[in-house]
Amino acid sequence: MNLKHGFAHGFMFLMSGVLLAACGPSDQEKAAAEQQAKAKKIVKKVQPTDPLAGMSAAVTGSKGTLPVDVRFELLDRPEPNHPVTVRMVFVPTIDLITVRAVVKPMAGVQVAGDTQVKFDEPKNGEIKEYKFIATPTTTGILLVGIDITVTRDTGDTLFTYSLPIPVPDTSAATASASAVAK
Repeated sequence: MNLKHGFAHGFMFLMSGVLLAACGPSDQEKAAAEQQAKAKKIVKKVQPTDPLAGMSAAVTGSKGTLPVDVRFELLDRPEPNHPVTVRMVFVPTIDLITVRAVVKPMAGVQVAGDTQVKFDEPKNGEIKEYKFIATPTTTGILLVGIDITVTRDTGDTLFTYSLPIPVPDTSAATASASAVAK
């Protein structure tokens, strides 16, 4: 009989534990969890906007750490014989005396407007912006050359960059679309 009583007592103890666990968290725990969830919804981390986000790095054959980071973006969709505004930024990685840039059109691209820009005493991390108009005259991956002369305490150094401008062949897409429509 003692064994039966012990078994019954153990069973009741086990069931009370199961019932307590089934009840879940207390009202205080629930309230604290709700407060935490509300706080997470209210407080959103504000990410600083990166002024270089979405911009492509200009292509260069230079090796090592460059004194200026050159990025660009096309503000219009490139199409043959339609002008495209190109936004370039120059971000020095060290303090410089001057940065001079000359835009040089290459085969298949015409450049309008002022093709030269100069920035005096640009500081490390300071963003300098320049825009120009490029008009592709054909399709394919076209290039615009940029010669950048950087003046430091040690003298002038020339760096050459290229900006690729992808110009799709819209006539092939238009021809296939009209063939599908027939």
